[in-house]
Amino acid sequence: MILKYSLLGNPLLLWMNIVNSVVMVGLYYGFLTTFSIGPSYLLLLRTRVMKEIYI
Repeated sequence: MILKYSLLGNPLLLWMNIVNSVVMVGLYYGFLTTFSIGPSYLLLLRTRVMKEIYI
């Protein structure tokens, strides 16, 4: 409860808290997107390389 009043009393702390939350959400979804696409893309590249080697 004390933290709530200090955040509302100081706009800089409130702004930093919001920016920190936005950055953390962006990093979370960025890593989620990267790692969900990454393995399938690596398997696709592996298949293409193996196809070129055996042809």
